[in-house]
Amino acid sequence: MSFQNLSVLLLVTLEVAGVAWVYGLRRLAADIHFMLGRSTGVLWKASWLLVNPLFLAGVLVYSQTQATVLSYGDYVFGTKETAVGVVLSLVPVLLVPVLFLVEVVRRYKASGQLMHTLTNVFAASHKWGPRDVKLRQEYDIYLEDQLGVKR
Repeated sequence: MSFQNLSVLLLVTLEVAGVAWVYGLRRLAADIHFMLGRSTGVLWKASWLLVNPLFLAGVLVYSQTQATVLSYGDYVFGTKETAVGVVLSLVPVLLVPVLFLVEVVRRYKASGQLMHTLTNVFAASHKWGPRDVKLRQEYDIYLEDQLGVKR
C-alpha cells in the first residue's frame, strides 16, 4: 500500500473542513467581502462547505484503495521500510489531534467546564483579524455591521 500522498490529503481535507466549519462560512465570506469589496456567490459557499471536503475525502479514500506495494524500479520495499514510511507520513497528521487535545486540556484547566471548553475551542477568536490598527478598527466595525459580532 502506498502512503505517499496520505499526509498531504489528510491535512488538506482537515484544513478545508476547518476553515469552513471552525472559522465559519459566514465569517470567511465576510472577510473576503471586506478584503475585496465583492460578495461570494452561493456556489463558492457550497464548494467550501460541502463539495471540497467531500471531494478531498473521496480522493483520499480512492487513492488508498488503489495503492500498490511500494517499489523503486525492480526493488520492492519490505514491511519495515513501509512501516517507516507510514510513520513519517502520519507524524504531521497526528500533530492535529495532539495539539487539539493540548488546547482542550489547557482551556479546561482554566474554565473547569468541558462543554464550554469544547465550544470555545471551535469558536473564532476575537484576536483574529488585521494587524494594522486602523484597518483593525474598520474590520471590527464591518464585522459588527455584517455579522453582529461585537469585539
